[in-house]
Amino acid sequence: MALEAGVHAISKGNGQPEPADSWEVLEIIKKYAEVGLNLLKARWEGKTDTQIQDDVRRIISRKIK
Repeated sequence: MALEAGVHAISKGNGQPEPADSWEVLEIIKKYAEVGLNLLKARWEGKTDTQIQDDVRRIISRKIK
């Protein structure tokens, strides 16, 4: 439910129509996930496992605060 509310808020904030049903919500979440994964893949290119793990910890700790 929180994800659905978030998608509605983001859509409204971006001036896009709000999703009509749960299927559209999932499609929007999938698109955001794909973009995010591609950005992380580029960010972590050539990094060691330890560097990636440290980066994940930094990302998570920024989101918690």
